[in-house]
Amino acid sequence: MGTAVEETLQKYKDLSSSLVSGSSSSEERDQALLHRMQQARQELETRTSHLSTALDGFTNAVDDMPEPIAPDQQVKVEQHIAAAQNLLEKAQDRLIELSLQLDQISVKGVINTEQKEVSSPNLAPMPIPKFRGQLRDWDHFWGIFDAVIHQRRISKIEELTYLMEALSGPAKDVVKDLQITADSYDVAIELLRRKYDNQVAVVGQLLQQMQDVQPKSNRLSDQNQAFYRIFSLVSQLDQKGENTKTEHMRRTILMKFADKIQRSMLKKKSAMLAEEWTTERLLLELRELFDMENQIEHLRGTLEEVKKEPAGYQPTARKPKLARTENTTVRAEIATRFPCFYCKKDDHSPRFCQEFPTVEQRSDLIRQRNLCRNCGSGDHRVKECPRGACQQCNEKGHHTSICRQSSKPQSQQPRQAKNVHQRAAPETHASSRRTVNQNFAAMVPQPSSTSCRIANNVILRTPEPTKLSERPVELLVGQARVWNNRTREFEDVHMILDAGADQSFITSEYAQHLGLERLGQR
Repeated sequence: MGTAVEETLQKYKDLSSSLVSGSSSSEERDQALLHRMQQARQELETRTSHLSTALDGFTNAVDDMPEPIAPDQQVKVEQHIAAAQNLLEKAQDRLIELSLQLDQISVKGVINTEQKEVSSPNLAPMPIPKFRGQLRDWDHFWGIFDAVIHQRRISKIEELTYLMEALSGPAKDVVKDLQITADSYDVAIELLRRKYDNQVAVVGQLLQQMQDVQPKSNRLSDQNQAFYRIFSLVSQLDQKGENTKTEHMRRTILMKFADKIQRSMLKKKSAMLAEEWTTERLLLELRELFDMENQIEHLRGTLEEVKKEPAGYQPTARKPKLARTENTTVRAEIATRFPCFYCKKDDHSPRFCQEFPTVEQRSDLIRQRNLCRNCGSGDHRVKECPRGACQQCNEKGHHTSICRQSSKPQSQQPRQAKNVHQRAAPETHASSRRTVNQNFAAMVPQPSSTSCRIANNVILRTPEPTKLSERPVELLVGQARVWNNRTREFEDVHMILDAGADQSFITSEYAQHLGLERLGQR
């Protein structure tokens, strides 16, 4: 890739020295030099265009590969892309240099402007795209052909020859029976315009392409690719005069994306006035959303490299944990609020699912729905999963709910905290206790109660009491907003507060729900 461009650069590398040394040359020599410079520019433009197209096709092919490529192959791919880009930059610099030299020759009057017409029997390479008879390609083809050939001061025979070389397939069948004469050129242009310059048909094709756009999956890269395809189609429809500022168009665009993206856009819409929510605004919000998601993916990849720390490293950052009293650690069992990815219910985690109780049933369901075996997400494959390892065997590659080391399916029973005791405050200090601003308070009014509950979720479980105070026990409970790596949104979470605690605790189920990764263990 790029060999032809390198050969062209090498072939015409002596043009600059010829221009300097030939300052006193004859008019014939100037004519030959000018013709060679024009030929060099045209040939370099053509081959640069081909290299750019090949590079785009190569990068798209790499991005569309169903499986990630090996690291050594990835390095080679990046080297090829970098080499092609460097070669394109050299070619562009050379084209600019040639253009400046040609302008210099014209200003100095090296040749008469009336003699600029090149009468070579061999057609010089021109950056003209092939037209195969596709309606959507006509405007692109004619815009370039008109600027490069049709507006030039060359003979009709040459224009017709260029046109014939640029046509193929059904488009060439339209004019193939014309004789190669000067009069046939205008006839050929008229026939092509009558057949392909049909704006109504082009708009119909663009609308059909809009209906056919469908992301390959819920992966961010596929959703992003679909967005740019839609953005291009809407821009073309606007250029053709089609009204894209309708509610139907906005609904069509929004329905192309995953449910999470639709919900995000509907939240944006609800915060605006009706006249502010236009198709242009929808596309702008979608582009900002994908830009933000791409930045998060980039940061996540950077953090993955930072996490490769030496053995024995102990993180200094404090982890969010629930609470601990002066002598007792209180474990809070708060039911997770994300749905089970087996039965889609939100009252239990996947490992406690009763509708699909066996490992075989759960594994079959994951294969049928094409979910990640490590976390149950449909946005990526298991090889790309950023989540942690199985909590049962501490191996990555499968979710805890389908771990083979589990002796039997676990039922949805709240786990009891071991050796947990709640020390009641002495009654003598009850009146001196200062008031604390709090969001919720859990009450235990009956002496025989063995647990404290908030919204039907067990917060504190103690052994059977031997003796309890007749006074109710109050627990300070707060509410905070935390970032969920799975949903990419903030959510509210309840927690037990202890002003004297120097550590915090969080259940492993809720840590998994938030998409937190285990950085170490001690």
